[in-house]
Amino acid sequence: ALRMAAALRERWPDLTEEPPESAAQSRASRWAVGVVGAVVGVVALLLISTASSDLTPERVKQHLAQPNGHLPSGAQNGGAADQGSDRRYPAAQLLVRNWPAFRGPYGDGVAHCTHVPSDWDGKSGRGILWRTKIPLPGFSSPVIWEEKLFLTGADKTAREIYCFDVKTGNLLWQKALTAVPGSPPDLPEVTDDTGYAAPTMTTDGERVFAIFGNGDLGCLDLDGNQLWARNLGTPDNHYGHASSLIMYRGTVLVQLDDNVSAQLFALDGESGENVWAIDRQGVGISWSSPVLVNAGERDEVVLGAVPFVIGYDPASGRELWRAECMGGEMGPSIGYARGTIIAANDHVDAGVVAIRTGGTGNITKTHLKWKLEEHMPDTASPVVTKDHVFLATSLGELACADVRSGKVLWTEDRDEGFWASPILAGDRIFALDKEGTMHIFLAASPYRRLGECRLDAPTVSTPAFLDSRIYIRTDKEIVCIGASDHDSGK
Repeated sequence: ALRMAAALRERWPDLTEEPPESAAQSRASRWAVGVVGAVVGVVALLLISTASSDLTPERVKQHLAQPNGHLPSGAQNGGAADQGSDRRYPAAQLLVRNWPAFRGPYGDGVAHCTHVPSDWDGKSGRGILWRTKIPLPGFSSPVIWEEKLFLTGADKTAREIYCFDVKTGNLLWQKALTAVPGSPPDLPEVTDDTGYAAPTMTTDGERVFAIFGNGDLGCLDLDGNQLWARNLGTPDNHYGHASSLIMYRGTVLVQLDDNVSAQLFALDGESGENVWAIDRQGVGISWSSPVLVNAGERDEVVLGAVPFVIGYDPASGRELWRAECMGGEMGPSIGYARGTIIAANDHVDAGVVAIRTGGTGNITKTHLKWKLEEHMPDTASPVVTKDHVFLATSLGELACADVRSGKVLWTEDRDEGFWASPILAGDRIFALDKEGTMHIFLAASPYRRLGECRLDAPTVSTPAFLDSRIYIRTDKEIVCIGASDHDSGK
């Protein structure tokens, strides 16, 4: 509009041309163009404001549900069957209201709630709503659907699944996984650090799925009735199977990387049959778990291993990209926020690496944004926001780096190391150390300590978070921490 107005400005007439329009006509034309331009500008501003505003209640809800970017589309179905399939899966609103997998709904360490307790003490019982003994040992983390909490436990004689009432802590049922076709007669050798019940379960709200250190995988309904079971092969490694499960569009995704082969399975949740299964070429041993991400264009399931971090299409298993950036034997899962993947491992050939995702074809080293060779975790997974990366190491370091540059912004040393993965809840990070102390600090820079809350028991499993509740597995119990009236917003 400004260019047109300038073109219509008054100028001396060229006597060789036809007589120009009158001055009054020229002024009228400029005025009309200016008015039209102003109207167009106002309309454009209104459209931009409407598209980006976070003031409406619905947009506020969407922002709280998606703090790290778009949700995977497989989570946004309203419970209807997937197109071309009879598989059903829960809506995003249900997923983020529950805790259906390791490190939360999508495995990325993000709790989609803001009213989280921040004051408790195990010895005095302050803030502890209940604590219940777990029959068999294990390191799996709790998963929750509505009023039920699920855990696994195992020893050399049994592999069991437990269901607890989230309000009372009562053990509702206890079922051993039995009659597993192909289950090996001999158990693999495992260490005391992992045992036979290290992987975390998953649920779709109708069924629960559990896998154990010998490769036995089973499905039960929410009342404890075994629906199907199968063995995926005894892992050839020195820990037994430890990668946790996650669901995508009614399928159970299983990462199984050992010394002999590396595979990714998608099993039909209803039948247990393979929807697809792929060999992960060139991948070595790992114990990390699958994470679901969406960069706005497509869903990806991202797996960390050695030497590659690889993104796959979770609907078909097609490889989308791979980045060669890891060394050692990888334990931590990846972190993710708004198009940036953070992979980390404590090894001389590894580090903390930022990878840009969402592209097509293979990702090469030119897509590696930065690499940090300090503050590297060997067990706890990183958690990422749009601005920061947060790390917790087995040596007791807490660190924060800039997500764009990798510059370390602050570090804090603690007396105990971290095996449980830190969790982002609202604007706070909750990092649980091995002796049961929860370190709570602002998800920002500079460092701002918000509290330290102690249980009277060792803890290495990652907690589950719901509104006004935290559920923590200790070495012998499952503990429910409840919010005070102040914490719960009352």
